Amino acid sequence: MYLPSTSIRRTPPVLIGGAAIISCGWPLTITGGHTRPMGGEVDGVDGVRRMVRQLVSLGADYIKVM
Repeated sequence: MYLPSTSIRRTPPVLIGGAAIISCGWPLTITGGHTRPMGGEVDGVDGVRRMVRQLVSLGADYIKVM
């Protein structure tokens, strides 16, 4: 299961130059969807809400839905 890389995003920009990192964590997909090995399998509105809340609490900047 892939996790959002929040530790890099929270590093002060003075210490590390370059492009900003925008993290989405793992993509949301239906059960059996083609991105299921990455985690994020959800079914129904309640499943999507639960997973979105989990990703946001881990620091995701946006949610990717496949």
